[in-house]
Amino acid sequence: MRATFNRTLRSEWVKRWSSSERGQRYARLDRTPPSAKVLRSCEGLKRDEQALLTQLRTGHVALNSYLRRIHVLDSPNCQVCNEPESVDHFLLRCRRFIVPPQDMRSKLRGQVLSLRSLLGCRQNFPALMNYIKATGRFAVSGLSSPPPSQP
Repeated sequence: MRATFNRTLRSEWVKRWSSSERGQRYARLDRTPPSAKVLRSCEGLKRDEQALLTQLRTGHVALNSYLRRIHVLDSPNCQVCNEPESVDHFLLRCRRFIVPPQDMRSKLRGQVLSLRSLLGCRQNFPALMNYIKATGRFAVSGLSSPPPSQP
């Protein structure tokens, strides 16, 4: 009886997670619902790095798109590119951080640079964290550095 209840509860949770906005964003990186696998993938990262990785994966990170959604900012746009500053924009397309992505690309030789490869592959986390540190975009202990000079 208890096992049946647990299976039913798990099944209901998976349905709710899969249909939620956060679950759909997360599914772009990993189709399976969060589990102990997520914790194992973060082994070796500092706590603040794990928190930032989770925020990037779920889209709940201090980038302008999210800050606009929670009514902290008036505009979701990047100050340089004038397009919504989303996780995708920050990691893959932002002109504000030209040098760090080139360095990240060189460290990930041969891989297609995508959200899935950056946020879903454990072996890419060191290059991702180095990129984030180089941008100076987030004030996370151990990751903060001065922002790059503006062109």
